Amino acid sequence: MLLATLIAFAAEEGAEPNKTLIPTVNVAPAVGWTDTASPTPAEGLQVTRLFEEPLRAIASPDEPFGAGVVGVEELQGRPFVLGEPGSALRTLVMDACQRHGFSPVPLLEVGDPATVRFLVSAGLGVSLVPLSWLEPPGPPVSVAALVEPAPQHALSLLAAGELPPAGRILAQRLQDAFQLGLQA
Repeated sequence: MLLATLIAFAAEEGAEPNKTLIPTVNVAPAVGWTDTASPTPAEGLQVTRLFEEPLRAIASPDEPFGAGVVGVEELQGRPFVLGEPGSALRTLVMDACQRHGFSPVPLLEVGDPATVRFLVSAGLGVSLVPLSWLEPPGPPVSVAALVEPAPQHALSLLAAGELPPAGRILAQRLQDAFQLGLQA
């Protein structure tokens, strides 16, 4: 009910830019992770890169992309549904847009993948999202791959200190699972 109310408010009353609709906890700043193109963990924090996945452009089903592959620059001037400030995804999207000569105008900022999909499906903006965000069932959206080299969203395992044996096994199993998912 809350999501429907927020969507109705945004669509009918006009949403203010830079409003966070769904607050989430962003663990990275809390542990000292700095979110840049070359992330640097805080002292004592170990980062294990698990997987990188491509971003996809999504839009309302009423606004299908003209092709299966679009350039980031083709999204210029459109309102964006962006990740929360300080998140790795937001930094990645901002950097991708700026490399193409523009900064996206965030109509809405959210941290939940399902919420991004609902807002985009409702026609409130476009978004660049990791491919895995499109796997769960959800409202329909138009999807397009990005012109290569497409931005890659990195998934990492963060641990305080060295991973214990069980943690190393978990990291390896996760890396293997992601690789199998790519081959499927």
